Amino acid sequence: AMAAKIEALGARVARVDGGYEASMAACRADAARNGWTVVQDVSSGPQDVAIPRRIHSGYAVVATELLEQLSSGRDRAPPTHVLLNSGVGGFAAGVFGHLARRLQGEEKPRFACVEPTEADCLRRQALGDGSRTTGGPTLQVGLDCHAPCPLAWSVLRTLVDDFLAVDDSCVAPLVRYLAADPRCLHVGESAVASLAVLCKAADDAGPGGLRDRLGFTAESRVAIVL
Repeated sequence: AMAAKIEALGARVARVDGGYEASMAACRADAARNGWTVVQDVSSGPQDVAIPRRIHSGYAVVATELLEQLSSGRDRAPPTHVLLNSGVGGFAAGVFGHLARRLQGEEKPRFACVEPTEADCLRRQALGDGSRTTGGPTLQVGLDCHAPCPLAWSVLRTLVDDFLAVDDSCVAPLVRYLAADPRCLHVGESAVASLAVLCKAADDAGPGGLRDRLGFTAESRVAIVL
């Protein structure tokens, strides 16, 4: 279905054996053979940062909109926590980088990247795991990335407070929950990782539980992006 929508816009869809990293390698090889420019938010090395950096900067629009919406709310206060679903890290780097520039000192929120347990390359990188390439597959296909973007990691390693991973078992129930409520967005499998963390924290509220470890209190203002 997604391929048909892409083709309807005049693009050509090329199928590749393997996952996200294999498709990126094939794309770069095709581009090199044909003299094309790869427009992608993943840097492949220190000489390949100009386009990814501009795309990461574009993600800051989401951060700006988030702050505008919160400033028009009841208490007009900035978030205490921001949780983002993360793949290679580009989106998180753009959003967190902008928020860190706007909200400094005591106003800086606690930042968390949330990944699938089957594709937790950022969490492994933060733990110093030499095998950054992780296993798979995962239902959270939009987050099914197995190696961090080097450019994004240069930002995330200094800004992110928590790297979390959620199991696929939480995906279907949360997608159904949102779909059943007319006030909520209808989302796909890759949208609910951060929401899963909130639900788990609510259930694990005892001393030393996830709620405590993430610093959630009754006064917390938690922002997530579906």
